Amino acid sequence: MTIQDDLQISTEGDALKLVGAVDIASLSNPDSVRGTVHILQQTSKITEVFCDKNRSITDISDPRLSMLHDVLNIFNNWEKTVSESTLLVPGKHLMSKETRGDLNSSLMGFISLCHENVGIGRAISPVVINSDLIENFCQQRGVKKGLNTKPTIQQYGPSVSSICLQQTTVSSKSNSIVKASFFTATVPCALNAKSKSGSKT
Repeated sequence: MTIQDDLQISTEGDALKLVGAVDIASLSNPDSVRGTVHILQQTSKITEVFCDKNRSITDISDPRLSMLHDVLNIFNNWEKTVSESTLLVPGKHLMSKETRGDLNSSLMGFISLCHENVGIGRAISPVVINSDLIENFCQQRGVKKGLNTKPTIQQYGPSVSSICLQQTTVSSKSNSIVKASFFTATVPCALNAKSKSGSKT
């Protein structure tokens, strides 16, 4: 799934137009609505960049990269202000931790991806970028320039429960008490074998 799929373009655009058409000053709680409009304005900038099918980023001085950086700073400053406040509860005044993490990793990763790869004869089209590509890029850069907080396959691989080749569907690495025999790939076995006790009548 690409980033623009998550942005829900039409819904966000309609919401921004709808809120913009309202006389905010006449509402009972205008400050709350202004905050909503401000968030929609920032997320609309992200949508504008990642849904542009006609313009690729060909230079790191592209103003769209600066715009994304500014949007990222706005969200980070918002989080910092709420976190440092003794009167505001983060759970009620911020987006979820997962959403903030996704936003940071997507924007920072995309900006870094452009700085590393955009150059003479090379361009990046934001509309085809997805989170997997950004995560893979950040992982490769971590391996090349030093380890980061994300482990490599060699580090976490041995601890992952998996079914290896030439083992039965019940793996010796899983949380089961049945051990897998060697060279049983050719021996037919049921995926959901019923217990003998359950078959008694």
